Amino acid sequence: MCYSSNAYLLRLIEIWKGEECTWNERNLNQLRFYEEVRKNPRGELEALFKIFELKTENASDWDYCLLLSDIAEKQVELEEIQEAFDTVLKMLPRLKNICDWKNFGLGRSFIGTCMDIIISGSSDNAIQLWNYMKPYVVKMEYIDYEKVATAADKMGDEDLSKLFLKRLAIWKESLPFL
Repeated sequence: MCYSSNAYLLRLIEIWKGEECTWNERNLNQLRFYEEVRKNPRGELEALFKIFELKTENASDWDYCLLLSDIAEKQVELEEIQEAFDTVLKMLPRLKNICDWKNFGLGRSFIGTCMDIIISGSSDNAIQLWNYMKPYVVKMEYIDYEKVATAADKMGDEDLSKLFLKRLAIWKESLPFL
């Protein structure tokens, strides 16, 4: 019988999971990593939900939002757009408590996920999320300009779409290796 390396990896992960007596943040992060290595976004999402359940009660606003952002990103990857939108809505009240969220990795990652939801989601959800995110994306640099331009185009904001396509062109021109 011939097994693929992914089948062996799955078997080893299942053995490891069976040996874990109690789940904590450390071993759940390890499980998430294993699921990422074997390219199983569903398993990653399940691990993220378990981590979120463990941490929500005492989580700082930053940790809470970062976890929800990661969850929403996986939901988008799994094409669970409505679920991703609902996840984003949960995080917005606490995101407001983080002064500089848009200036760090959380901001760029979160905005990218929101743009994916706008591009792929229902019109009502897209409008609501666009109205919330638009003031932030206009001021931000070094985000996925093409994705923001596509979202702006979907929302009928031709001027903003052109602005981000122009930023994309300028950025590409500045990179000698492209």
